[in-house]
This record gives sequence, C-alpha cells and structure tokens, in this order.
Amino acid sequence: MKHLENELLSDRDAEPFPDVKTCYLFGYNLLQFIGFTYIFTVLTYNCVKDVNYAFSNTLEIAGSQMLFVQLAAVLEIVHPLLGWVKSSPLPAFMQVTGRNFVLFIVVGQEPRLHENSMLLVLFLIWSSIEVVRYPFYMLSLLGKKSDVITWCRYTAWIPLYPVGFISEATIIAMAIPYYEQTEKFSVFLPNSSNMSFYFPWFLKIYIFLFFPVGYFMMATMSKQRQKALKSIQLFKKKRD
Repeated sequence: MKHLENELLSDRDAEPFPDVKTCYLFGYNLLQFIGFTYIFTVLTYNCVKDVNYAFSNTLEIAGSQMLFVQLAAVLEIVHPLLGWVKSSPLPAFMQVTGRNFVLFIVVGQEPRLHENSMLLVLFLIWSSIEVVRYPFYMLSLLGKKSDVITWCRYTAWIPLYPVGFISEATIIAMAIPYYEQTEKFSVFLPNSSNMSFYFPWFLKIYIFLFFPVGYFMMATMSKQRQKALKSIQLFKKKRD
C-alpha cells in the first residue's frame, strides 16, 4: 500500500484524480479488507494461544466484527445493479445472502449454536477468501495489477469454496433439531393467512441447494480464473 501511495503521488500530475465513485469503492473495499484481516488475525492468534477457547468462543472473539462486514457486504449486490462495477450481481447476491442467512438467521437466532466449533472454521474460511479478494479490487480501481494477488484471488477459492460450503451445510444440519424443538420461524394452521410454513423443512431443502449453487459459483470462478491467468506475467515467464 505504501508503494502504491508513492506511485500515485508521483503520477498525480500526469493522471487525473480519481472521481467520487472510485474513491467510494476504494474506501469500501479497504474497509472490508481491514475488517476481514482483523477477523482472520484475531482468530488465528487465539487458535495458537488456546485452540479450545477459540473453538468455543468464536462469536465472542470476532462475532460483532463479522456481523458488521457481512452486513456491509450487502452493498456488493447494489454496486453492480447501479452499474458502478462491471460484474454480475447474481454471484454476489448468492454469496452474500447465503452467508447472511447462516449468520443472522440460523446461528444468530439460536443461542445453542453460538459456541459451535464449526463457526471457527467457517469464519476462517470466509475471511481467508476476502483477504485476497479485496486487495485485488483495490488495485483494479487504481489501474494497477499484481501477478501474485491476481493468482491468489483466482486460486484460493479452489480449496476454500468447497470447505466453506460444507461448513455452512454442517451448521444448518446441526440447527435443524434445535428449530424443531423451538418451532421458531414456523407457522402452523389455523391462522388468518390460511397458510403454514415449517422452518426445519426449509432448512433441509436449503442444504440440498448447496449442490447446484456451489457448482454455479465454482464454475463461474473457474471461467474467470482461466481468463485472468492467461494475462499475468507470472505464467508467461514460466512458459518462456
């Protein structure tokens, strides 16, 4: 970042100052990068210090920070809809709504899941993905490119996405018996709307949706990876 700052200062006479939209998007990505970096760092530190404590107190350690960055991530659906970024809003919608459903609804509304050890794995996976994604976006906004960051952005998802999907599905599966007991979010007949909704059944259907959604997300990233890695110098040098 210091190197980029020096380059910007040296080129400010030759290049126009970024517009308000670019400054906003850069600030947003920087804020998210700092948030996820903090989450990854503090969880890793606690794992090294006392892994048992980290497994059972993930929400206490980084819960409020994760709630903040995931709530802010809703803007990633808005940005492409406004035409501020060129990417499709569908992948962002699927990722953000999926994460927020697990975090705010499934886990957030069931206290018995707050000390679940799978939360540590899930938080580490989410933050590991984002600590390389947001720097890539920031460099792109500045018209800069790093072969290493580009490679990490389009490669880290290969092991992390499947583990993330499995972690989310595991947490939802663990939540089903709890919601069967409490009947929270379920609606039974008779009622004024003359309709019923059983939340545990919805969770079971939701787990099966991970297969097509996961395939779509990874197929999309695979296509992007093939296109992105063709242009980076890291691989051109190896071929030469």
